[in-house]
Amino acid sequence: MGALPKAIRVILNLPEPRQQQTESRAPSEQGGTVQPGPAGGASAPGQVNPWVEAARRLEPADGPAVRGRGEGGPAARGTGGAGGRKGSEGDSGVPWNVHEETSGARFARRFGRGLLWTVVVLAAITGVRSWFFPDKPPPAPAPVVQAPPRYAEAQAQAVASRFARAYLTWSEDAVAQRESALSLDLAPGVDVRLGWDGKGAQRVEELYAGTVTVLKDGRARVRVEALVSGGAAPKAKAPARWIGLDVPVVQVGERIVVTGAPGTVALGRPSAPPAWEAPESDAEMSTRTKSVVDQFFRQYATGDPSAVAAPGVRIPPLPKGYGLVSVNSWAVDFAKGDDRTGTAVVTWSTSGGTVSQTYRVSITRVASAEAGRWQVSGLHGGAY
Repeated sequence: MGALPKAIRVILNLPEPRQQQTESRAPSEQGGTVQPGPAGGASAPGQVNPWVEAARRLEPADGPAVRGRGEGGPAARGTGGAGGRKGSEGDSGVPWNVHEETSGARFARRFGRGLLWTVVVLAAITGVRSWFFPDKPPPAPAPVVQAPPRYAEAQAQAVASRFARAYLTWSEDAVAQRESALSLDLAPGVDVRLGWDGKGAQRVEELYAGTVTVLKDGRARVRVEALVSGGAAPKAKAPARWIGLDVPVVQVGERIVVTGAPGTVALGRPSAPPAWEAPESDAEMSTRTKSVVDQFFRQYATGDPSAVAAPGVRIPPLPKGYGLVSVNSWAVDFAKGDDRTGTAVVTWSTSGGTVSQTYRVSITRVASAEAGRWQVSGLHGGAY
């Protein structure tokens, strides 16, 4: 018998298969008589009913003999031992054998049964859950959108600045020089005169590249701000003025080229910023540290601020041409701790006049074995 069927019977606690056996007895041993069957019918000659024989063997040795249905039948013999587990010598064996179940077999049976029921329960739960909560298909991956290549804004600003300087500079005595300068960045096939009639004079004093507005198909528009001056004659002088110039460009491969004539536009007026609320000032601390700030700005104007700065702090000196007139005001922000910040308004003398400027000054408390004092640890211009 195979091992797999036996293991399954142990797990499911199934009995061993019974094999019907017929026990034949000699006519001399049975007395030549026929034992009656359990239902009153006679068995075949020379055969014994296995169930009756089993019951006879299970009776105690001193118990009453098992009799057949018919009168005068031969008395059944007692079993060879108590409980009828084992017959005496010469008797035929019982149709089954009783085996004690070992602890290992008992554990295997219980463990296998529990494992089997666990699988069944999990399968049932999973199936029921799928009725009410069917598995959703995984979401489709998001489409990969490839970002367009970044526009070469720095190159566009450089090309537009060079072109604008050549375009805004003209003179009746230098027509060829202007056309040669324009051809460096102008697309082939465009008239290098770009609408100029060849008269008058103009020059560029200052020029700055501004915003690059990227359009489609590699095209863009570059705002250039220029300070120009000129007049009707080559030597004529006129007040300088700021103008805006929009230069059309296009990216062709790795090169930025100007596609045509630009257009002069007005510079936009600045918008009003949101109101800024100055921090609350600490009057007592402002009075205590006013002399420290005055001394610092005197040293700042003479070119040696490190002498009054906090240890380890290096503050570059003020450029030449400025002299201290006064520290108009000093207000320390209300706060706590040994590091504070305040606002100073200082008047400088320069180029024959005076100008008032605002600074944010950081101070820190430096303590020594003898005493403590406040010193400047940072400086930058502006109110915030």
